[in-house]
Amino acid sequence: MMEIILGPEIYSNPTQHVRIKPPSKFADNDKELTPEVTTTVWHQDLATVAPEADDTEMVTVWIPLTEANRENGCLLVAPKSHKRGLVAHCIDPVSRYSRQAIPEKLVGKDQKAILMQPGDVLLLDKLTMHASLPNLSKGIRWSVDLRYQKTGWPTGRPWFPGFVVRSKKNPTEVLKRADEWAQLWDEAKKKLILKAPQSFQRWEDGNPDCA
Repeated sequence: MMEIILGPEIYSNPTQHVRIKPPSKFADNDKELTPEVTTTVWHQDLATVAPEADDTEMVTVWIPLTEANRENGCLLVAPKSHKRGLVAHCIDPVSRYSRQAIPEKLVGKDQKAILMQPGDVLLLDKLTMHASLPNLSKGIRWSVDLRYQKTGWPTGRPWFPGFVVRSKKNPTEVLKRADEWAQLWDEAKKKLILKAPQSFQRWEDGNPDCA
């Protein structure tokens, strides 16, 4: 699927997550949990990486491991929002969010809930505005999101390791062993202890779109 979109030289961007979304009634009052665990605010994935990746062709692959519905906190997507380019993301002190979020006024009223079953796959453009509903069910919603891009282009998170997942030009460069992947992360963590990564927050508090 990714080869159809990106071509034969494919790289796994280091921005990857396994998301465990517990019921909000257990998580909302826990100040140790980030809102990413409860309700994900509106954002574009391009805003979560450094500007070096602005021209990188990148695709997010969102995969539910359990059913994702309105009750347990499925994704919300603003249809065709990728055509508007990168919009302002503002600090939201109410949500305690670790990064900036798109104000509702910029998202608009056209919002679609994406209902999914295990085995479904959702592809998102790096500029697609999306968020999630809260988990109001009694169970945990599990999902995985991965990002793929063309090999050789900036990842937007140079302090984290990515790897080649497919290559017709250089097939020996494809990473196939989990221990090699773990070693890359061990090395990255050691470097991060010595030097913190750069911030990818692009918008100042005084941005007029954040007023």
